[in-house]
Parts: sequence; C-alpha cells; structure tokens
Amino acid sequence: CVVFSMLTGRPPFRGESLERLFSSILSGKVHFGEQMPPLARHLILNLLVVSPEKRYSAEDARTHPWLVEGEDDEDDDDEEAAVEPSDVEATVDEAAVATVGGAAGAGAASAPADDE
Repeated sequence: CVVFSMLTGRPPFRGESLERLFSSILSGKVHFGEQMPPLARHLILNLLVVSPEKRYSAEDARTHPWLVEGEDDEDDDDEEAAVEPSDVEATVDEAAVATVGGAAGAGAASAPADDE
C-alpha cells in the first residue's frame, strides 16, 4: 500500500523469498508501530483487507476522514510549516520520461541487464 509506505518509509509486507512475501501479503497482518495516526491506521487497514469484496474502493478511500479532514494532532499548531503543491518545484529527467514513454508506447518494457 502506497499510503503505508509513504508514512513509514517501508513496505507493509516483507519476505525473505517470493513465497514468504506472498504468504505475508495473504495473511493481511501489518505492524504499524506506535507513531501511526489512528485514522491513517484505519484507512490503511481497510485498504489492505485481503478479500476484494470487503476492501475499500477508491471512492471509500477518497472520502475517508483521514484524507478529508486530516488527523487531529495536539502538536500541530504550526500551520505555516504546511507545504502547498505549488510551492514544490519538480525536476524531470526528460531522458527517463522518453524511455518510460517509449517502452509504454511499444507495449513492452525491457528489463535491466543482470550486470547493471
């Protein structure tokens, strides 16, 4: 889950092999740590539900209180520290974009060589 990775800096599931990774994913068990905000934890748990019928839809996620209202932090008195998207300058590696666009346009992506 991208949200989990963005908040923790690591993927929600791990495994020493593909088999163990898949087993970890299918178990649906995630360790959050103590720093995860409760509403964020609620959203992530509902996004990672193993059963697709019970899992949050994109609309459910989009309208979740953590994304709509935000988390109430007692230490969050400094609103000036918030960064607006327009404040961030993005740099783009045009060669990489051309490579990705070319691979997607051709219908197949090439894998890197083993020696890279």
